[in-house]
Amino acid sequence: MLVCGKIVNTHGLRGEVKALAYVDSPDFFDAVKTLYTDNGRTLKLKNWRVSKGAVLLKFTGVDTVEAAEELKNQEISVKREDLPPLPEGRFYIADILGMEVITDAGRNLGKVVDVFKTGSNDVYTVRGDEGEFLIPVIDEVILSTSLAEKRIIIKPLKGLLDDED
Repeated sequence: MLVCGKIVNTHGLRGEVKALAYVDSPDFFDAVKTLYTDNGRTLKLKNWRVSKGAVLLKFTGVDTVEAAEELKNQEISVKREDLPPLPEGRFYIADILGMEVITDAGRNLGKVVDVFKTGSNDVYTVRGDEGEFLIPVIDEVILSTSLAEKRIIIKPLKGLLDDED
């Protein structure tokens, strides 16, 4: 399962819910037919839309504000096999979290603990025995990413790591 968001509130009186999306783009929901809550409920996605920066979801059978209220504070997930394949070189954040980050010289920096967006590129927060590092996800830095080995090899730019000139 891949967690793709969290239902944070109801919206209106007809059962729509407001969701915080954990995905690159709300267009992700175009490919989704069925979602699952963290308490085990199966939801059929009827439609979605964006309003004031939030993703509004409408599920089949959730037609009142009271029914929508029952979904509040639930994380929503999708089965991986229900997702379209990602383009070459793209990964789900859930797969990146926990990966080891090693420099091309063999220095183990630690594991990816967070991924955040800056507008131009993502940044990995890596935490290890030496502290925390912010690694930009750009071609000049990321040499390889192996899901099978749970390892990312980087070539640090000058000044990226604290002990470099």
